[in-house]
Amino acid sequence: MEDTHWEEFVGQGMGIRIALHRIADMADQGQRQAYEDALRRIDESGARIVWNDRADVDALVVLVTHGNSARQIVAAVAGVDCPAIIWAVRGRWAWPSSSLAIGKLEEEGKSVTLVYGEPAEEDVVEVFQKALRSAYAVRELARSRIGTIGGVYPNLVSCAYDRERIRWRFGVEIADIPFATVRKEMEAIREDEVAAFILRTRALHTVNADLPGRYQAGIRLHLALKRIARQHDLEAFAVECWSRLPRAMTW
Repeated sequence: MEDTHWEEFVGQGMGIRIALHRIADMADQGQRQAYEDALRRIDESGARIVWNDRADVDALVVLVTHGNSARQIVAAVAGVDCPAIIWAVRGRWAWPSSSLAIGKLEEEGKSVTLVYGEPAEEDVVEVFQKALRSAYAVRELARSRIGTIGGVYPNLVSCAYDRERIRWRFGVEIADIPFATVRKEMEAIREDEVAAFILRTRALHTVNADLPGRYQAGIRLHLALKRIARQHDLEAFAVECWSRLPRAMTW
């Protein structure tokens, strides 16, 4: 008897939300034990059960305990838009079926990772937990906006990127921030804001020297970037700082 029951988990600590799809014969004692051991390992990773929220998860975990299951694996992953982790338990031909399924899913552009081994094997659990963290990072990226100030420095040819491909692959939105905007915000920073930042810094850290004009320009840049981040709802910046930014710091 095949069991393809859905159970959902929410991470505590890492905050990872996962859905578990089991492909197992629960009448078989060995497969039932592998399933229960996997549940314990998932719980140890910080996952907890939640219900009625399958559409918003960070990862799908497909636990496979036997062979002749490639079609079931593909069908399970096809129904979600999050990264999938295929955990093939050792023995009973689970690995060949999982490999066949992953080949098909990769051809369809799905993000899938194969974990192979028993829940009792610490190195296997380590690989599984790493895959969970990676899936969580991918899902968090899909909710993010990154601001770019300036372009890619001409000599950094390996750093070129395609923003449309990034949006398609990860869901990340990239916002262009002109240097003129940075300059405008730097000029709008008041002297008392700079002084307050210096006081907060001295309260937290040992500062062995006065802060001359160049350092104060850096503080203005820091405060201006924080203001821009709030205005554009940004999680991060990428700044071309080798050529134009040093000149901007002299404004």
